Parts: sequence; C-alpha cells; structure tokens
Amino acid sequence: MKRKKPEPRRGKRRAGFHKAIDYQDLPVFMQKLAANPEQSARALEVTILSLARTIEIQNMRWLQLDLEGGLWDLGNPDTKNERPKRTPLPRQTLIYLREAYESRVNDEFVFAGRSLDKPISNMTMLKHLKEITGDKTLTVHGFRTTFRTWAQEETDFEEEIVEHCLHHITGDDAEKAYKRGEALMKRRVVMQAFANFATRPPRNSVAPMRAA
Repeated sequence: MKRKKPEPRRGKRRAGFHKAIDYQDLPVFMQKLAANPEQSARALEVTILSLARTIEIQNMRWLQLDLEGGLWDLGNPDTKNERPKRTPLPRQTLIYLREAYESRVNDEFVFAGRSLDKPISNMTMLKHLKEITGDKTLTVHGFRTTFRTWAQEETDFEEEIVEHCLHHITGDDAEKAYKRGEALMKRRVVMQAFANFATRPPRNSVAPMRAA
C-alpha cells in the first residue's frame, strides 16, 4: 500500500497587508481631499497626518486632546498595544482641531456621527479614499504604509523613531520592557516633516495615482 504524500502547504496571505497609495501621489490626493467640505474628509486628513488607525479616529474625544501642547493622549483601551500612548500632532492637524473645537456641537466625540452621541461610521473615510482615487482596493490603514515607505525612501530618520511614530516598539520582549520613553520630540519632528510633505503643493496635480 502506497503511502499518500502530504499535500503541499498553501502560501499564507501576508498578515496585516493593506494596499496603499504611493507616497509620491500623496500631495495630489491631499489637495483633492482638502476640497471636500465634509467632516468625514477632515477625519481622513487627521487620520493620515496623525498616522492613526480608523478606530482611534472614530473614538477620538476632546478630553484626549491637548490642543495647546499639540498632543493626543489615546490611553490604551482602543488600541492594539497594551501600553498607554500619546501622539504628537502636526501643525496642519492642530489648525483644524482648534477651529473645530471652537465650533463644536458635541462635547465628546471629535468626529461625531449623525446622531451626535456616536462616532462616525468606519466606512465614511474609506468612501472618500475610493472616490478620489477610483481604486476600490485601497484601505485607510494603508496610509501608515505610505508613511513608512516615504520615511524609508526620502529621509534619514532613525528607523526606531519612524516605527515609534506608528507605535511599533522594536526589539524583543526584553528590549521592549526597558523602552518606556516616548521620544515625543523626535517623533514630532518626523511627523511634522511627513505632514509638510503630504500637504505641499503637488508638482503635477493631474498625475495618475499609483498603488504601492
């Protein structure tokens, strides 16, 4: 009796893969997004420039924001990481948030939904992304990849600080246990440089968008 050969293992799909806009196309995209007056378009802008996840923007609350110091204290309930975290906010984001605070109609959520007592839907930002690019396969989460590629291709920032901007703490478990600093000043420099790049006047406003 012949022994049956084991079937070859199928290749696993890369975990965490999110299709992203090519970083070179980001200024064109941001210009088109800025022309949209909807609150959800502003939410997408803040998501991109703060390198946040969709759920974090949905649950962004006014009480979490230090609009003078330019910091967003997320704590840890709505994030993947166990450690509490704070995010430096670039000037472009702070300008909008300060204006929105003065004209707010909700004292809890920064980006409230239609009923005001709940946050915006997780699909509203994705809608703008697909409408502007015409690419139905792109994801909002992919902008974090866009940032990472920009940093790698266009800057000399320390890789550890770039990863920390995404709240990825590098190293093994032992190293992570000792990395309790937040590197806020260094991260602020990186994130401001990215925001400046993303919101600069595009060199060619009619260039087709590519996917990374």
